[in-house]
Amino acid sequence: MQQLLGLDVGGANIKAADSTGRSLSIPFALWKNPSKLSQYLSEKILEAFDLDRFHPSIECQDGTSLAVALTMTGELCDCFASKLDGVKSIIDSVCNCFPRNQVFVYSTDGDFLSPESAMCSPKKVAASNWHALAKYCTQWVDVPVCNPRDYALLIDIGSTSTDIIPIHDDQILAIGKTDTTRIANHELIYTGAMRSPVCAVSDRVAFRGTEVILAHEFFATMQDVYLVKKWLPENHRFCETADGRPATVPNAKRRLARMLCAELNEIDDSELVNIAGQLITKQLSMIQSAVAYQELRFGKPASQWIISGSGSFLIERLANKTDVQIPIVQLNEVLGEKLSSSGPAYAVAKLLESHRKSSPMTSQP
Repeated sequence: MQQLLGLDVGGANIKAADSTGRSLSIPFALWKNPSKLSQYLSEKILEAFDLDRFHPSIECQDGTSLAVALTMTGELCDCFASKLDGVKSIIDSVCNCFPRNQVFVYSTDGDFLSPESAMCSPKKVAASNWHALAKYCTQWVDVPVCNPRDYALLIDIGSTSTDIIPIHDDQILAIGKTDTTRIANHELIYTGAMRSPVCAVSDRVAFRGTEVILAHEFFATMQDVYLVKKWLPENHRFCETADGRPATVPNAKRRLARMLCAELNEIDDSELVNIAGQLITKQLSMIQSAVAYQELRFGKPASQWIISGSGSFLIERLANKTDVQIPIVQLNEVLGEKLSSSGPAYAVAKLLESHRKSSPMTSQP
């Protein structure tokens, strides 16, 4: 019997899922604690998935085996001197937690590399989770094809960034493969539903009859905006906020007010809600511009949107603003809310499972 685990190591969150559909998404500030990644994986992932017996320091004798499919985006964290250093650090941390000969690193070529090969080709494995999710969708999500010119858009909006990936049948039609080339082709927009600083989404808002420039400080994030609008639930245990206080509505209002250098007794709730609405419009327009770029590239709107990620509620609202009625597939309905939140981890697990069935591997590929 074999257990198969998918890992998606980001800069702010670690997502894990096994091929049976169990999943876990946990915050971890990699940029603050890169040296503690192995310890955190051991404490959180091994226990959650009952994998203690597969730790490198333990000899497994129960006849089961383990394969770990790894994808990442955390190599971009500025705690690393380069993305190469980030790739090496993440792979080493994972291999300190799991048997090295059973770790398989996903590549944007659509295959899996050994840890050693991945370290020799860091550009292929850096920021590869978008490709894993897109490839999963081409194989397991029904994308109707009417003619060769049709395409679907996978729009995955997470806490930090948004991926906009054109796909057709079993092909990924993205032009870029690295973060830089994807940004250049409007396939990656560095704006997300939680961690994006408010002042990065808009530097000004209308306020009391005039246009004012917001404080260019990390006083509030878009999570606060969506908390004020009550589009996101409160999380009293989540403190990775701008001021380190919990993600509650009162705290979110206080943080958002500070963008205008105000205390809560200096600004009305209705004004805060209005400002939040303006910021949402700005963020949606950033995503809409990238969608329009793809429409210009293909000469027509997508025949279908596949939406996923913790900010998928935003894309639903964006769809309602478009002139064309586009069919939408929501991954959180296909996979379930919890599993969808760890979508790339589940995708890479299923891809490795499929790969091993078609090309059995005794150790490293």
